[in-house]
Amino acid sequence: MATGDLYLWLFQTLKTFQARHRNVDIVLGQTTSGEMSMFPKFPYSQVKIGLGGTAYFHDLGKFIADFENSFPLMRIENLSIIQLAGAKSVEDREKINFRFEVVSLVKP
Repeated sequence: MATGDLYLWLFQTLKTFQARHRNVDIVLGQTTSGEMSMFPKFPYSQVKIGLGGTAYFHDLGKFIADFENSFPLMRIENLSIIQLAGAKSVEDREKINFRFEVVSLVKP
């Protein structure tokens, strides 16, 4: 569960986790915090950070599966996958761009 400086906590947690998946390049975006959007009148708040990056489809699947198994109090929302445009080599054509949001619970 997120504590202290929420952006710093998310940044450190995601960068540490990403080190286990070197084939997935991620860029962290903006953070937002507020009321829990999934359940009304839930006793916890939430913090949300946007992520984007590039990876091979199979590597991204491993990243997401490992992430959801490693962090039971966090979830991935709004996943979008886009084929990499303008790739010059065959290897780059197999890569994809992705975007999603990571949501973590915060005890108020």
